[in-house]
Order: sequence, then C-alpha cells, then structure tokens
Amino acid sequence: MLKWLDLKENPLTYPPEAVVGLCNNDTKCRECAVQVLDFMRKENAAQEKKRQKELEEKRAKKEALKRELERLEEMEKMERKRIKQEEKAREKAKRRAEFEEELMKQKKQNSESQKRMIKMAV
Repeated sequence: MLKWLDLKENPLTYPPEAVVGLCNNDTKCRECAVQVLDFMRKENAAQEKKRQKELEEKRAKKEALKRELERLEEMEKMERKRIKQEEKAREKAKRRAEFEEELMKQKKQNSESQKRMIKMAV
C-alpha cells in the first residue's frame, strides 16, 4: 500500500500496477503517490471531457428537436393559412356566381319588359 497516499476509506484498485510502481522505500513511495495522483487527474479530466461531450450532444439533439418542432409548427401554420385562403376563394367564387346569376335574371327581366313595351307600343 502507498504510504504517502491516504487510502483508508478508498482502497486503490483502479490504477494499474505500472502506474502505481514499486513502493520499496520512502522516496519511491512518494513518487508512486505522485504518479497515482497524476493518473487520477488525467482520468478525471478524461471523464469530465466525456461528460461534457455527452452534455453537448444532448444539447445539440434537444436543439435539433426544437428546430424540427418549430419547422413542423410553421408548416402547420402555413397549411392552415392555405386552407383558409382556399375557403375564402371558394366563398368569393360562390358569391360571384350568385351575383352573376342575379345579374342574368335582371337582364332577362329587363329584356322581357322591353319586349312587352315594344309589343304594347306596336
């Protein structure tokens, strides 16, 4: 066990023996403790980097989903607008047809009235 590294509550099982080295004397034991701490710092940094990368990927996915949702909402909005415009156009065409039909009836009535007046005048 490393004399210069307090492992009472945390027995050292993770780093390989090559990292720990031999603890034959006081100087070697200090070097081993420093090596283990360096190794653990590097491992911690690697784990933190991995965690940050995962968080960034998660954020990117969330952002992509948000953009997709916004895109779908915009498409839905445009579809509702298109449907509304089509309904307006149909209503306008219907009113126009009714107007033209009424106009034709009036012309026919005027024509018939003129014919009767001509017959009466003759």
